[in-house]
Amino acid sequence: MKNNNSIINQNSISLSTLIVMIITAIVTIRGLATEAEYGTSSAFYYIVGAIIFFIPTALVVAELTMMFQDTEGGVATWIGKALGMKYGLVSIWLQWIASMISFPALLIVGSVSIAYIGTDMASDSLLASNKIYTFIIIQSMYWIATIIALNGMKWISKVSKIGGLIGTIIPIVVLIVCAILFLIMGGDSQINFSHDYIPKISGINQLVLASCVFSFYSGMEIISAHIKDIKKPEQNFPKAFLIAAIVVILAYILGTFSIAIIVPQAKISLTQSVMMGFDHYAQFFNIPWASSILAVALAIGVFAMLLVYISGPSKSLFAMARLGFLPLFFQKTNKKGLPKNILIIQGCLFSILSILFLVMPTVQSFYQIVC
Repeated sequence: MKNNNSIINQNSISLSTLIVMIITAIVTIRGLATEAEYGTSSAFYYIVGAIIFFIPTALVVAELTMMFQDTEGGVATWIGKALGMKYGLVSIWLQWIASMISFPALLIVGSVSIAYIGTDMASDSLLASNKIYTFIIIQSMYWIATIIALNGMKWISKVSKIGGLIGTIIPIVVLIVCAILFLIMGGDSQINFSHDYIPKISGINQLVLASCVFSFYSGMEIISAHIKDIKKPEQNFPKAFLIAAIVVILAYILGTFSIAIIVPQAKISLTQSVMMGFDHYAQFFNIPWASSILAVALAIGVFAMLLVYISGPSKSLFAMARLGFLPLFFQKTNKKGLPKNILIIQGCLFSILSILFLVMPTVQSFYQIVC
């Protein structure tokens, strides 16, 4: 049975908003800490990943999005047109589930950022490692984001743009500038820029690292679900992807270097290294209060990224439901045309998944599993 309700399209996404949303969907601050352990050789993986995965995928996404700009569904539509709509349903179902499983890892970074609002690094680190605190924060952030998502694309695009600027783009720029000033002022770099740009592939660890880089570059297809909300999509979508692609590659390489410069390799933590880096730079420049501001900014950035991922796959799944491939329950919308039941079910599944977090030994162990 099909539902005649449709998502209300307000053409609320401008070129600048679209650029920020794409960058926010792809650039993950947590990725900087993951690759920082490998120092200068991380650039090799980022460049290779961009050449063989990110750039080709971005071109394909841009082309397919423009080909099917008059239809909703994104990835589900592309695969459905080529192989049959049942395969399209399977593809978006897998994307929806994969996105939901990644939410805890993303929100852990947000909870760590909030923990570092204080000026005592030792107590901040202890709070960031507390499972009860982390559980409460990630649940709160997720359900607040869901409430915003249920209020329409205008709210989603506005919060995503502001949050992406404040919490992703500006902090990475600040991090890079701090690293440059640190080196100019004679700071002791933890990495040697004179060698080791080409890594020695000697085992499975290097292959795992390469696969992580590919996952960091994923996410551009999420935006395609909002094609009907974009102003002048035939002009703005290709421009946005080109600009965003350049920013993403530079942000990953230079941002990772900035962490590796200040944080000793032995102290790099998957969950806390970004905030440790900001703290170390703040201490070096004798502005301890700055790290607290950046901690708030990073939490806002995580929230913006969460909004993009909550709304994108859910919207595509809803498009398939409207075609009759899912029960009527999944076709229900609120007054603003948003798929309320899909979003609520997604939230409930997220909360159940997050409960597993409480039985894990540490915050970082759970992060490693879901990352």
